[in-house]
Amino acid sequence: MVKCLLLISIFINMSLFPISAFSENRIVYIDSYHKGYGWSDGILQEIQSIMNESDVGLEVFHMDTKRNTDEGFKKKAALNAKTKIPTGCDLDFMTPYSFLGYTRSAQEQGRWAAQAALKIIGGTPASDIPMSKNVEGDMTVNLKVAKAAGIKVPKSLLKKAVHIIE
Repeated sequence: MVKCLLLISIFINMSLFPISAFSENRIVYIDSYHKGYGWSDGILQEIQSIMNESDVGLEVFHMDTKRNTDEGFKKKAALNAKTKIPTGCDLDFMTPYSFLGYTRSAQEQGRWAAQAALKIIGGTPASDIPMSKNVEGDMTVNLKVAKAAGIKVPKSLLKKAVHIIE
């Protein structure tokens, strides 16, 4: 489950940054297991066989969080994994592990919920209230990840951030 979420996160995060942002074309495979674990070794073997036929580099990072279940170790391994590529996210719970986050505004959702409640109390059927998409967002800059990745964060970016993780 963790491996699947990490892979999904990697592909989502990679889509936030153009490949030209990297010095070479490469893929980072983040494995929550350790070398020698049959299941993940089999997956990695197939990935390597396909990647060997391309001009795209492959970097493998083993988190080793299955043998090391201590929460502190897991958090450090996740932070180390995230420093392998610049990452971004659009989910609140991923901001501690990403360099940049742009998430939905809780205040906007609260306003929408209150307005919808007042309409319903006023007699409007809930089915007549249109769905609404968020148009506001909150930017989070994670300085821990930036420091670990050697990224110098411009002050102009920090000024735009609603949340800064130090």
